[in-house]
Amino acid sequence: MPKGDKGTETKNKLLECSRELFYQYGYRNTTTRMIAKHSQLNLGLFHYYFDGKIEIGMTAYYDIRIAFDQYVTDYGLAKNEIDVFIFSSAIELYLCLTNPSYGQFFFDLSAEPKVHDRTLAHIIRTFETYAKYKDPSFPVLAGISISAVKPAIVNYALQNPKKIANETYLDYYIRQQLHFFGTDEAKACDYLEILNQYIIGVDETFTPIFYPKPSS
Repeated sequence: MPKGDKGTETKNKLLECSRELFYQYGYRNTTTRMIAKHSQLNLGLFHYYFDGKIEIGMTAYYDIRIAFDQYVTDYGLAKNEIDVFIFSSAIELYLCLTNPSYGQFFFDLSAEPKVHDRTLAHIIRTFETYAKYKDPSFPVLAGISISAVKPAIVNYALQNPKKIANETYLDYYIRQQLHFFGTDEAKACDYLEILNQYIIGVDETFTPIFYPKPSS
């Protein structure tokens, strides 16, 4: 086997094992030593491929987000980039609300400065590109608001299960996004109606699941 292929195989094995442990024990409770042991590799090899737990956590997280972005595009859900942004972020919130393991993983990882800063920068760029603001500070303020809403909702839902219906959380979150895009907030119902037509989830390795519900 070529050296490059062996390296890719090792890195993928570490990533897959980390996802299994993040799902089972949570991001905070999983250590790099646990990942190396579960992968049947030494700790030095882990640090050769990843710069600590945060890097492998971010890799796992953004792989999931990219997959959902792709699903939205492949299934033709989005008419434009705003749709991709709203659908993908709503899918993630739905997943956080319906799968406590993923919800805790998202909440813990979102508290990491590198993840927070990267997410905030992405949201600000999206508002700068697609929202029409005369004041250049507004995309920044909108980004700060939206980036704070999802972790707060997820944390509250984890601490207070079933106190508020998932549909209500999702409707509120989508309406907040539409508001900052300057779009009719009532369109949140349209987004939810489309999402209700799909099975959304992850398996125990955090592999994304997304496909149309069988017709009755």
